[in-house]
Amino acid sequence: FCRSHKTTYDDIADKVKETIGADISGKDSFQVDCQAAVGYKAVYRLSLIVTLFFTLMAIIMINVKSTADARAGIQNGFWGFKYLLIIGGMIASFWIPSGTFGEVWMYFGMVGGFLFILIQLVLIIDFVHSWNEAWYGNYQEDET
Repeated sequence: FCRSHKTTYDDIADKVKETIGADISGKDSFQVDCQAAVGYKAVYRLSLIVTLFFTLMAIIMINVKSTADARAGIQNGFWGFKYLLIIGGMIASFWIPSGTFGEVWMYFGMVGGFLFILIQLVLIIDFVHSWNEAWYGNYQEDET
């Protein structure tokens, strides 16, 4: 879209049609043909496997208190097995029937993304409050 002359709405509409196959000429809004953007299902499939892997690892690590625990060795070692498990799962995920997989996993992604942002917000606020208390405590010690 970066040109040395003024870009018109028709130029943008032509570029959008060329890129994603959506016709937006003469419209205030447009709808993308999802069949033209096939790659999103591949991302969902890979995300599913990574999510399952890290959920399995989190479940395995419940109540592990030290590195002396036998399950801590699974977390800290077995890299070859873990790589094979993830890569094998990613390859196998492409045999999941399309059906409603994309739509269902999209909703899981939206809920997961919302929860991630919410948790990050709480952690940032907690960090700022802790930092503020530490700085204010240091200020009071230096002031008196």
